[in-house]
Amino acid sequence: MIKMAVGLKWQILLKVLPYALLFCLAKFLVHRMGWEIGTFDPQTSSVFGAITLVIAFVLAGTLSDFKASEALPLEICSAVEGMNDTNTLIAASTSDYNPQPLLESLIVTLETIRHWLLQSGDTAIVFDQITELNQKLVPLNRFTPPPLMSKVQAELAKLRLAVMRIRVIRDTDFVISAYTLLELYTVGAVLALILVGGEHFGRNLMLSVILVTGIFYLLLLIRDLDNPFQYNGESSVDVTLQDLDFTLDRLRNQLHKPPFKNSDAGSNR
Repeated sequence: MIKMAVGLKWQILLKVLPYALLFCLAKFLVHRMGWEIGTFDPQTSSVFGAITLVIAFVLAGTLSDFKASEALPLEICSAVEGMNDTNTLIAASTSDYNPQPLLESLIVTLETIRHWLLQSGDTAIVFDQITELNQKLVPLNRFTPPPLMSKVQAELAKLRLAVMRIRVIRDTDFVISAYTLLELYTVGAVLALILVGGEHFGRNLMLSVILVTGIFYLLLLIRDLDNPFQYNGESSVDVTLQDLDFTLDRLRNQLHKPPFKNSDAGSNR
């Protein structure tokens, strides 16, 4: 886990380094050929001020979406756990109710969602599995008071809503026009750094490489943050599924345990 975390930490930088080296080569060739068109002035600096503003705007938006996305797997787990709590409660209160079918269906639902997230599968399969939960709720409805059953239906709706929100975040980008403006400014800034020289080439090259590396790094980071549900090995920033795995393990362990029965259940009937 530590090696993986370190690898992810430096993954974006490793992707940026070849572009930084290519930039160094291009700037060196322009300098040797005498194609530089001037030196840095306030007008050139304004270009970098503009791209910094645009990067900050897009980064703030994607970070906000990423923080909201982190809560979605927790909402899925909470909804499933809520339905399972009612399932366990009714099983403990009524000896005639078998909680195993609903518990098995909840496990299958979580497994389907997890596979859908990791493999970028068809969302319709997930929705079909969530809809099938209604069939498993029919026996539960016979023994559950209406207010408690309404809570179960609310948890089911919350589960479906969380899946829909993940689909929207995964399949859509942040404001397209903002990306277009960011890419235009990036091209302009890189060309300016290549063509604009300085009194000392070595110092100019070093500062230019630092600027280009930072710009490219933030661009890749924004792209990764924009889709926090990739899980394809190419992204360095994804929402963790540890809570989903923990809930799955807990439900599987419960499945292999004898259902809890309240000793007073029989006398209360």
